[in-house]
Order: sequence, then C-alpha cells, then structure tokens
Amino acid sequence: MAIARALVFEPDLVLMDEPLGALDRRLREELQYEIRRIHADLGVTVLYVTHDQNEAMVMSDRVAVFRAGRIEQAASPEALYEEPARSFVARFIGENNRLPGRVAAIRDDICDVEVAGRVVRAFRVTDCRPGDRVTLSIRPERVALAPEPGQYTNEFEARVEDITFLGDHIRLRVGLCGRSDFIIKIPNMVGHGAVIEGDRVRVGWIPTDCRVLDHDGEDTG
Repeated sequence: MAIARALVFEPDLVLMDEPLGALDRRLREELQYEIRRIHADLGVTVLYVTHDQNEAMVMSDRVAVFRAGRIEQAASPEALYEEPARSFVARFIGENNRLPGRVAAIRDDICDVEVAGRVVRAFRVTDCRPGDRVTLSIRPERVALAPEPGQYTNEFEARVEDITFLGDHIRLRVGLCGRSDFIIKIPNMVGHGAVIEGDRVRVGWIPTDCRVLDHDGEDTG
C-alpha cells in the first residue's frame, strides 16, 4: 500500500529505504520482482537503499557501493560482480576467494603474485609494482575441479575440508595456498559424489578470472 500511495502522484523520483527488510525471505523475493515490474511499467526512477547484496543485484540497473559514506564503485550489477575495482567491492558483492600476496613480476596486464610460497598468475586491476602487497580475488564458480593436467595456467593441489549440498550446486571448502577457507562451487550434476571430505584434489583457473586488487587489511596470510 505504501508503494501505491507513493506512485499515485506520478513522481519523477521514488526513494525506497529498505522497504522489504521486515519480510520473510520468500515474500521478499516475490516483491523484489513485483517492484521491478512496476518500475519497468511506469518508467519512474527509483533510488533503492539496501544492505542486502543479492537484493541490490536483483533490483538495480546500476549499483553504488558505499564505504564510510564514500562511493567505492558505481556500475551495473554484472560489472560489479565480474569486474570489481577494489577489494572491498569484491568482498561486499557476492562470495569470492581472497588471497593476500606480493607482486613478483608484471608482464602487460598479467601479474605473477607470490601467495604462501606459490606463484599465482592474475589479471592486474590495481596500479601496482613488483614488491607491492596485493589481494587476489577469484569467484568460487570460476575454479575448476580436477582439470586435465596442464589445462590451466594456475593449477594447485587442495585438500577438501568440507562439503555442503545447496540444491543447484555443491559448495566445497578446501585448503589451498595457505588458506583453509577457499571455496569452490560446482554444479549439482551426476558424479559430484565422487569427491568426499579429506580427498586431495587438483584445481585450476585462468589468470583473467583472478583479479589483482588493492591490499585488503582484513585478509591475513
């Protein structure tokens, strides 16, 4: 009813400050799409404030990520997820793995970064030089499980610490590059049960899926 009262006067701008925060998850998700439909039908500009990252991704054409009252990055939901410009944005939008390290070498836009005694090749986003501390960011779904040897530039052995079934995908927590909280997401497909806790597996990813961002003081290692 509050949304209807706000729209009846055909405003040019509507401000919504966490309008769905008190609702249960299912109803909140239904109303997210209903508000999207109303927005598309009326064409009114909506400024939507939320602390729910998934809600921001669903609702918005453009998202501004704030930190301490300042904008860290403003872009489309896809760009924020796929191309975060700073460690805070990568950490705030969606789940990702963060690996603290130090730049060993730079060739064009690809960096060799030393992480817990290993070298990871990654795509340079932040302005950095050899010797600089940085944070690597890679999304869990971009990590391949048990690739063919030599298939990826970055290939490492990992130990499976925990397996969680989440319906459409399986979430693996593995020990890798000095971290015990490295996450891999694999689709729920036939054969996923071949991996069990305690297994040692090979994982890999391409450099352009792993981004060199500014050093994040909240990550240790």
